[in-house]
Amino acid sequence: MTFPAATDNRPDLMAAVLEHLACFMQTGRPRSAHLASLLLARIAVEPDVDAELRERCRLLDEVLESLETRDERVHLVPSMRASARPTPWLTWECLGEAA
Repeated sequence: MTFPAATDNRPDLMAAVLEHLACFMQTGRPRSAHLASLLLARIAVEPDVDAELRERCRLLDEVLESLETRDERVHLVPSMRASARPTPWLTWECLGEAA
């Protein structure tokens, strides 16, 4: 029984990276960015991949990791604010005279 080489799946891996990146760009879901980052890291260490493609994958992986770190810091503030304010943001007070 033979198993496909890691590079045989490269088009599928790149398609998955693009799919996760598109999902992240459309929805902002950190999980999509994380999955794309994992796949990019995998491609970046494959010895049979072109050196330029490996470098591009490594750079994009670093960008996504920095976004994940930034998002973790940013999400701390709203959650703390939300816990201090138990009422929904849209209340009769907020509507004022328009209500």
